[in-house]
Amino acid sequence: MSSRIRPLLLGGVVLAALGVAGCTAGPDDSDPTTPVTPPASSGAQTAPPPAPLEPEADDPAQVALTRFDPDGDAAANASITGPAVVSSGQILRIDTWCTGGAISYEVMTSAVDQERRAIASGSFACDDTLHTQDHQRIDAEGPVQVLVTTGGTSAGWVQARVE
Repeated sequence: MSSRIRPLLLGGVVLAALGVAGCTAGPDDSDPTTPVTPPASSGAQTAPPPAPLEPEADDPAQVALTRFDPDGDAAANASITGPAVVSSGQILRIDTWCTGGAISYEVMTSAVDQERRAIASGSFACDDTLHTQDHQRIDAEGPVQVLVTTGGTSAGWVQARVE
């Protein structure tokens, strides 16, 4: 009788071993150390969206700069006066860049001891290109500000410089 039990016992052990081996998991697909192969490229390259144009940094001829992003972070909106100031007889140059809609601007005197008045104004369509507009010689002295009215504009800036 013991000779019949041995083959049955050995067969049971083999079946149990095969059952355990069949139940163990293969390699873990969620293992972060396993390299992931990216899908094959279709040949079409997607270009990143163009970065917005920026006004010239630290321009010594800048008399005013206004940045606006009506739908964005409030920190993106700024109105800066200087570093230069206007002098009578200079030519005022306006550079602007914006996306979506249109903008209107006014360059206003902003000296504390003087009455505020507009010395230049204009408008632009916002088409993601740089626009420049030169004005006749101005008859103002001191610091100025650029006031901007946006109409459906996504973001942009207006910079006033003297030449």
